[in-house]
Parts: sequence; C-alpha cells; structure tokens
Amino acid sequence: MAPTPPRRGTPPASTSRSILLASSVIACALIAATAWIGWRDYTNLRAQAGTGLVQHTRMLVSHTERALDATDLTLKTLINRFKTVPWDEVVNTTATHQALSQAEARLPHVGAVWLVDQNGYLRGLDASRVTPDLDLFDRQYWRAHAIDRHDGPYFSEPLRDRLGQRSMSVMSLPIYVRQHSFRGVIAASLTPTYYLPVLSSNHGCQGCENALVRADGRPIVATQKRTETLAQLREAIRQEISDGTGDRELFEFTTETGTTLVTIQPSQRFSIAVVGMLREQSILQQWFHRETPIFGLAGAALLLLTFGAWKLSRSAATQEQHARELGRTARELAGAKAEAERQQEAESHARQEAAEANRAKSDFLAVMSHELRTPLNAILGFSEIIADRSFGPHATDRYSAYAKDIQISGQHLLSLINDILDLSKIEAGRYQITPEAVALDKSVADCLKLVQQRHTGNDVHFDIEVGNIEIWADPRALKQILLNLIGNAAKFTQQGQIVVRAWDLGDSVQIHVADTGPGMTAEQITLALQPFRQVDRSLARRHDGTGLGLTIVDRLVRLHGGSIEIDSAPQQGTRITLSFPRRPPSPQTTREHQTAQTTHVEPALES
Repeated sequence: MAPTPPRRGTPPASTSRSILLASSVIACALIAATAWIGWRDYTNLRAQAGTGLVQHTRMLVSHTERALDATDLTLKTLINRFKTVPWDEVVNTTATHQALSQAEARLPHVGAVWLVDQNGYLRGLDASRVTPDLDLFDRQYWRAHAIDRHDGPYFSEPLRDRLGQRSMSVMSLPIYVRQHSFRGVIAASLTPTYYLPVLSSNHGCQGCENALVRADGRPIVATQKRTETLAQLREAIRQEISDGTGDRELFEFTTETGTTLVTIQPSQRFSIAVVGMLREQSILQQWFHRETPIFGLAGAALLLLTFGAWKLSRSAATQEQHARELGRTARELAGAKAEAERQQEAESHARQEAAEANRAKSDFLAVMSHELRTPLNAILGFSEIIADRSFGPHATDRYSAYAKDIQISGQHLLSLINDILDLSKIEAGRYQITPEAVALDKSVADCLKLVQQRHTGNDVHFDIEVGNIEIWADPRALKQILLNLIGNAAKFTQQGQIVVRAWDLGDSVQIHVADTGPGMTAEQITLALQPFRQVDRSLARRHDGTGLGLTIVDRLVRLHGGSIEIDSAPQQGTRITLSFPRRPPSPQTTREHQTAQTTHVEPALES
C-alpha cells in the first residue's frame, strides 16, 4: 500500500508554536535556574559568613584572653608583692608608685594601674602622676570587692575617668591579707584605643562587628552604634556566660533596623564574652556583588534563546519530519535491543536455575547414597547369609546375631528416613506442634534410659539434676529434642561425664546439656547446624548419623518460640543450652518461625 502523500499548503504553524512553547519553557527554566543558583549562593554565602563570624569571634576571644591573662598576672604579682610588706609601707609610697608605673609600662593595652584602700580612697598611682586625694567608694569595681565580696577578676562598665575625663573600663582584683582581711583593690584601666581597633577589625570576616561584654551582658568595650543591640541581647548573653544554658552558637536577631547574625563566645577563664555581629544587609551587598556576572550571563542567554527560537521556527517542519522518522527508527531499534536483552537474560536465568538444580540434586544424591547404602548393605548381606545358610543349618547363634544386625540396620535406616521426613516437614512449614504441660523430669528419664541402652559400652557418668519442672511443649517434639542432644553427647563422649540440668526462670525454662567430648570450633558449630553435615569426616566414619541432629533440634526449639546457644571449644567438650518460653507460642508466632525456616531450605530437600 502506497504511503499517503502530505497535504499541500499545510503551514508549519503547530511546529512553530511548539518551538516557541519550548523556548518559553527553557526561558522559564533558565530564570528558575538562575534564581535557584542565586538562592543557593546566597544560602552558602550566609552559611560561610556565619562560620567566619564564629571563627573570627573565637579568635578575638583568644586574643582578648591573652591580653587579660597578662593583666591578671601583673595585678596578682603586685598583690603578692604588697603582701610581703606592712600595709602602711604600701599606701602612697614611692616604691608603690614605681611598681604601678612599671606594671603600666609592661601592659600596652592598659591605660593606668592604681591602688584603692579598704575605705575607697585612691592610695597609689603611677610615678608620672601626683596621687590625688580621690574618694572612689562609689565605683563599681570597689563596691564589687568591698561590699559584694567578689573574689575573682571584676570587669566594670565603661566609666568616666575623673582625672583625664576619658571613657574606660576597669579590671580589678581584691587584696586580702592575714586570713582574708580585705585591704583594698588593685585596678587597671582597659584602654579603648587598644581594644576598639582589635574588635573592629574584620580580617577574614567582612562586615563583622564585635564587642567585649561582661557576664551580665553589659558592654565593656563596644562601638556606640552597637550599644543598643547589646542592650537587647543582654538576656541571651547572661544565659550563655553566667547560667551556661545557652545552646545556640549562631542565631538571628531582628530589630527595627534589620536582621543581624549574632554569636556569643564566652571566655573560658574570665567572666566575659566577645559578641560577634554581622548585619544581613552586609551579606546581601556581598551576594549582589558576587552574583552580578551570573545575572548578566542569564540575560544574554535569554536574548540568544529568543533569537534562536525565531530562527528554528522557520525550518521546523522539515526538521520535525526528519526527527519523527529518526525517532521511530530509534524506538524500533531500542525495542528490538530490549527484547533481545530480555530473552538473553531469561536464558541465562534458566541456565543458572538448571545448574543449581543439578548441583542440588548431585549433593542430595551424594549424601543419601552414603547414608542409605551402609544400612542397606548390612541388611542385604546378612539376609543373604541367613537365606543361603552359608554357615550350615546348625549355626543358629550366628544367624541370630546376623538377624540382630539386620534389625539394628533397619532401625538406623528407619531413623534416617524419619529424620529426613521431619526436617522436610519443618522446612516446608508443615510440621505441626501441639504444646501442652509436660513433666520435664519424666521426659528426661525416658530419653536417658534409651540413650544408656544404646551406649552401654561407653565409660560415661550421667549427672542428672532436673527437678519437678513443668514445661509447655509438644511431647513428641520435646522427646526428639532431648534424644538428639543426650544421644549426641553420649555418642561423642567415650569416657567422661554428661551433665543434664534444668532451671525454671519464671518466664522461661532452660535445659542445659554438657559433655566432655572432643568439642567443636566456631566454624564447626556453624557446620553442625546445617543439614546432612558433620563437623569431622573421621567422626562420621566412627559414628552413625545423618548430620541432622542439631539441625532438627534448632528447628524444633524455634518452632516452640525458644532459642539455642552452643558453647564449645576443641578438647573442652560441648555445652548446649535451650530456652523455652513459659507460655506456649501463639499460632502466628509458630507460622512466622516456619516461614523464616522455609526461606533457608537446602537445595537437596527442594529436589
């Protein structure tokens, strides 16, 4: 059938509109991307600015602490010196003036060092000045030590110097002699001309402003324009320094003039803090300066996009047709490729499943051929001897012994088949238990009698201590559990002791079986819990068994909602502890255990 030719005169208006619509979408996406980039950059810049503010403020705290440490050490040195001489020789003496002058010279960040006596009078100043007769008892620092008994360094609010009429803050220490007798105050003025440049420096933190404050939030050194902000932050500063309840390293503070990022970094050695502040307006200015090139590029891209959309709309019809043909071809190729890949994957999966099934079948046949051949060979061999009367008609004793061997081999074969069937039911989730009250001592005694009959030749002492304990369990399953545990202990213990204990723990019952056999390593314990596995092939040759004993015990205990713990080491015997819940497990719990076990079915059983 010939293809239908396109109709004449059909304008490519729909394609042009599509191009214009696409260009509009791209333009919107470009605008949105530009806005997102701008917002992301602003968020990152704000986060970096906050981090820089915190680091810068911490650096200022460290710098301030070093300066205050030097001041504190100098003042304490003067106090110790004054304590060594009578107080009358300290007040207004040349030696005192010289000592104060030397202390001032050693501290570039200190404007003056002076001495105030216990009555609040100025009694010592540096040697370059005449000590005036000033009454300083109304000063904060003197009242803090003399009246409030403040023992540590005290920092006052900015006050007016009566001599030089300068604004200054004071750091002071009390002087005590003869068993805490208050003698006065040694004080030093913190020069604003030293601290203000340090606090105002914004190296590494553009736009940052800092202030040195006391523990109560009042400023020690601060610029005038930040005094109002500090007054509003006073409660937050007090919580951070005095109460220790502050939990925000960086937070926002909004006033009428705008939002400010604030960090409060308290000193670890003094009752002060450095408050770092960064205005949101400063961050916006930095962001706008950084984003200007991006906004310019986005505008140019919009212009180019508009021009390109106009050019593309003219040849859209032909290009659209070509694109449709190419798209259809590409989809066909992609579909064919996907179908080929699906078929290849299905074939690979089928081959893998076949290989796994074949391997599982081989493993199952290898195990079962060994375990079934031994008793069958004995049954066939001895029955043939008896049937043929190979030792004559009168060898009845020998024939009776062979018949006994046939019986033992048949019982072993039946036990093997029963174990396989039980494990298959458990793994398939079809093993049903009916818990009821069972006398544990009677069950242990019955199992012990059977085990002792089977292992009469072993030099083993049984130490049994169970007591009158009632356990909720399925009687048949409990007997199978005990027979496997005690039977394994007797099988692998040629000489020594087997201990059986039981405890009633209130909400659970524990059964403990220990032997003095060869023991196992951790890897062998894991191997013993796997179906048809024995930890040592040499043991498998000396002892009958399928390797299902511990596997069945583990599965049956878990069906009861219990748990099993195995503790063993080579040449140190094996200790197995079972824990059964006091109440029987609910049907839902039993189903969950069966489901969990079904997911671990061995490939041999599935075959």
